[in-house]
Amino acid sequence: KLTSDGRLVLFEVTALYDFPASAEDEMDLAEGDIVAVTSTPPNGWWSGEHLVPTKRVVGRSIFPSNFVQLRENTQTQINEELILFYVTALSDYEATDEATFSFKEGDKIGVLQTSRDGWWTGRLIDGDR
Repeated sequence: KLTSDGRLVLFEVTALYDFPASAEDEMDLAEGDIVAVTSTPPNGWWSGEHLVPTKRVVGRSIFPSNFVQLRENTQTQINEELILFYVTALSDYEATDEATFSFKEGDKIGVLQTSRDGWWTGRLIDGDR
């Protein structure tokens, strides 16, 4: 699934609260708005696009991740595995044992399970590694 400008949609969220944009690149959110998420950087300011075309403003795609929740039924199923959401590798990682896998910067990874210790279970989506 892609946004209107061709960005890959990772998953969809629903706004829990109103968020009035205060910077040029931020989007306004109203409680209940649905947003297609395209990027989830670790700073907590995600990127996305309103699903309702009349709410979209070119250049305004950033919003705080703590103002939204994952919409139910927006996960993807691939080969019997339920993908919760997708992430893009920020740097290369070389596997150190059989429980991990190697990936390169920019690789897309489908997250199957998260944990508080920071080690998530995932599947490499692009590439043959």
